[in-house]
Amino acid sequence: MHSGHDQKRMNVEDDRLSNLPDDLIHKILSYISTKEAVGTSVLASRWRFMWTSLACLSFSSEDFSTLPKFSKFVTHVLSGRNDQIEVSSVKLSFRGKVTQAFVKRLMNYAFSHNVQQMTVECLEKKIEFPLSVFKSQSLKSLSLIGLGGYRQTITSIPTWELSALTILHLDRISFCDDNLDNFVGLFSKFINLKSLTLKHYNLMGFSISHPKLCTLTLEYGDEVVNVVAPQLKNLSLTLLHNFPNFPNGLPSLEKMDICIDHPRKADTQEYVRLLQLVHSVKSLTLNLEVIEVLSSSVELFLNQPFTFDNLKILRIYPFDIYLVQQAQMKEKVSAVVKNYFLDSSPSATMTMASREEIRAARHTALVQKCMPKVQVMLDELKDQLNKKVTPMGVHKTKMNGQGNMNFEKQGAQSVTKRSPHIVGKMKKIQNSWEDLSVQLNAEKSNASRVFSELRYIGGLFTDVLASKRGELQACFASLCEEADTVMNKIVDRMKIQCELKRRRLNGYFRDLVKASQSS
Repeated sequence: MHSGHDQKRMNVEDDRLSNLPDDLIHKILSYISTKEAVGTSVLASRWRFMWTSLACLSFSSEDFSTLPKFSKFVTHVLSGRNDQIEVSSVKLSFRGKVTQAFVKRLMNYAFSHNVQQMTVECLEKKIEFPLSVFKSQSLKSLSLIGLGGYRQTITSIPTWELSALTILHLDRISFCDDNLDNFVGLFSKFINLKSLTLKHYNLMGFSISHPKLCTLTLEYGDEVVNVVAPQLKNLSLTLLHNFPNFPNGLPSLEKMDICIDHPRKADTQEYVRLLQLVHSVKSLTLNLEVIEVLSSSVELFLNQPFTFDNLKILRIYPFDIYLVQQAQMKEKVSAVVKNYFLDSSPSATMTMASREEIRAARHTALVQKCMPKVQVMLDELKDQLNKKVTPMGVHKTKMNGQGNMNFEKQGAQSVTKRSPHIVGKMKKIQNSWEDLSVQLNAEKSNASRVFSELRYIGGLFTDVLASKRGELQACFASLCEEADTVMNKIVDRMKIQCELKRRRLNGYFRDLVKASQSS
C-alpha cells in the first residue's frame, strides 16, 4: 500500500511540475548552474529536455572532478542544445589549463547565438587565455574577473570588436605591453559604452576616454589614470591609492561616491581639489574619515572656498566602525558639514550615520546570520547522538607503517620471535588507546566549534540595535540552553565510551597476563 501511495504522490508532483509554463521553468533554471539544470530532467517528463532550450548558460569547472569531464559536459550541452534558441547570457568559471580551442569554441557558439551578457572568471594565477579576442555584434555586457590576489594580464593588443557593448566590468585584469600607446583608445572602441568598472587594476599611465560614458567605478587602484568623459554622470572612487586626473573637469556629474581608507592629513589638499571639481553634484557620499581629516584643516576651506549649489542628498558614513571618535572631533565634523556642504544647499537632505549606529546594525546582522549556523551544528550533533553507540575497538583500525615501526624500535623485535601471542595482545592494547584518542578528539572538536561560535555571538551583543536586543537575547538564551543539553549528552557518551574502553582494556590486560604465563 505504501508503494502505491508513494507512486500516486509522485504522479501528482509530476503533474504539478509539468503544468508549469515554459517561461516560469526557464526563469527557475536561469538561477542555477547548467549542470544543475540538466539534472532537473529527472523531475518530470516534461522537464526531460527543458534544458535544451535554456537561454542562460552557466559553466564552472569547480562542479567537476577533472577538466576533461568539464570539457566533455560543455561539449555535450552545446551539441544537445536547441540550435534555434538564442543565448542571452553565458557565465564561464574555470580553474586549470583549459585549452584555448575549448574556450574559443564556447565563445564562438555564444557569439553565433547572439549572446548579450558574458562573464568569464579565471581561477588560476596565470593562464593562457584568449582574453584579447572578443568579436560580437550582440554582446551588451562583458565581465572579466581574475583570481583573488592575482591579476590576469593581457599582453597582446586587444582586438575587441564589440559595437553593442554598453557595460564593461574588469576585475584584476591588467594590460601590459612594452609600448602602452598600443592600448590608447581601447575603451573608445566601444562606441556605445555607458558603464565602466575597474577593480584591483594596475594601469600605469592609462587613459579612459569616451564621449558617451555615463558611469565610472574605480576600486582598489594602484596607479593614476586620466579620465576624459564629458557625459559622465555617476562616479564612484573606492579605496584608491591615487585619485584619477580629470583634465577637462566633470561638467555633467550628478552623483559622486568617495571612500578612502585611512585618509591622511598630508593629502587634504588633494581631497579639497577633488571636491571643488565635483561642486555641481546632486548626490554626494563620503566616508566619515574624510570629513574628519578635512575638519582638521579648516584653513584650506577659507583660502579655497567651494559650494554645492545643486546638492540634494548628502550621505556620510564611517568606514572604520571600531574607531572611537572624540567629542571635540564630532563638533568639528558638524561645523564642516554645515558650513561647507549644507549652507549653500538649504534644501539638501543629510544622512549622517555614526560609528555606533553602523556597528550596531552590522553586529545585529551578524548575530542574525550566525545563530542559524549554530542551530545547524547542534542539529547535526543531535543526529549523531541519536545513533547507537558502537563499542570502540570492534571496528578495524588501520595502522600506518610508522606505528608498527615505532613498536619495533622499542625492542619488540626480540619479543616477537619468542611469543607472537604477547605481541598480538600488545597491539590490541595500542590500537584500543588510539581508537579512544581519535573519538575523544572528535568530540572535543565538535564541542569547541559550538563554544567558539557561541562565544563570538555573545561578544557581538555588546553592540546590537536596541530594537532587536530583547528578541535576539531570547533566541540566544534558548540556543545556549540547547547547546548545554547537547554538550551534556556528548559528555555522557564520552563517559560510556571510556567505560567500554576500560572494560575492553581490562580484558586485554588479563589476556596479556595469561599469554605471558603460557609462554
